[in-house]
Amino acid sequence: MAALVSTAAPRGRHSEVFWTRVFLFGASCVAGLIIARRRKLRRFHLHILNAKSADCGRLFGLDIGGTLAKMVYFQSADGAAAAQRRQMERQLNRSDPLTASERRRVEGSLPLIDDFVMSLHATDEAQREERLQMFVPELGGTIHFINFPTAKMDEITDFVRRRFFHRYIKKIACTGGGAFK
Repeated sequence: MAALVSTAAPRGRHSEVFWTRVFLFGASCVAGLIIARRRKLRRFHLHILNAKSADCGRLFGLDIGGTLAKMVYFQSADGAAAAQRRQMERQLNRSDPLTASERRRVEGSLPLIDDFVMSLHATDEAQREERLQMFVPELGGTIHFINFPTAKMDEITDFVRRRFFHRYIKKIACTGGGAFK
């Protein structure tokens, strides 16, 4: 009887070691998949926000108040996208025009943002204050003022996400009581 107990104990340990190894293998596979996913996402975001693409966030300013959020948007007179394209051509020391894919990478969603901002009217949920917009010759463009209810912030961010406006924005200057949210 003692012999049976002594032989059963090593098998139990062997089984424990086996299942421990299976668990460790599975855990390392899951960790590897998580790391690979993070690397893939990081490469994707670096592709979007690399040195060659400009940060469009510098064209915006946001003040989030208790009831109303106000946004300032600078629109270059010759088109910020065209200015960025020329800047990239200078950086690359190229005299030939950019290819279509390079142009999309540089311009990003600026033409879409310009079109959207210009389409806003006083009757929309987000309103562009046409009477407040001003052309600033020193900056070479027009400053637009947009406001919308702070309660609609989630809807506005979903709209921005759906239109992919956020892809070429690293950060936006933001102030106000709701800015930390």
